[in-house]
Amino acid sequence: MGNFSFYSAFAKTIIAFIIVAAVASCNPNRVFEKNTDIPNNVWDKEFKPEFEFEITDTNLVYSLSVNVRHTNFYQFNNLWVMAYTTFPDGKTISSRVELPLADKDGKWHGDCLGDICDANILIQEKALFNQLGKYKLTFEQIMRNKSLNLDQLPSIMAIGLKVEKINTTIE
Repeated sequence: MGNFSFYSAFAKTIIAFIIVAAVASCNPNRVFEKNTDIPNNVWDKEFKPEFEFEITDTNLVYSLSVNVRHTNFYQFNNLWVMAYTTFPDGKTISSRVELPLADKDGKWHGDCLGDICDANILIQEKALFNQLGKYKLTFEQIMRNKSLNLDQLPSIMAIGLKVEKINTTIE
């Protein structure tokens, strides 16, 4: 009976620690963060992950980052994507974006553990949103090479978007 109360108290302590760690890791400047798994870790050109977030203050400045999870078997130093931004009024713009994943010597950016690397790449440091409401950002992988059949890009496990407030306002 004595062992049961010890394990019960230990379990409660562990649960309390997890809750405190989760609350402490919250970033009050984070507006949005979501990651989408790539089916079978092969990014098919037809798979276009979408991320929808809401802007409630057009007087703030924001940063936009892309999260990329890949294996160390990924055979390129970068990843090219087409980013489609749809504004609350329905207008869509597109831009070609390079996501550098390694330096020129092949050393991966980000955090790697075993065969998996997580990179967070800043794509816009001082973004301004001039409309209140829901925005949608869609990513399409545009790596193309007929001899390597990159219509299906292997070793990309997930892609995500992070939107954060920067502690500054429009002047």
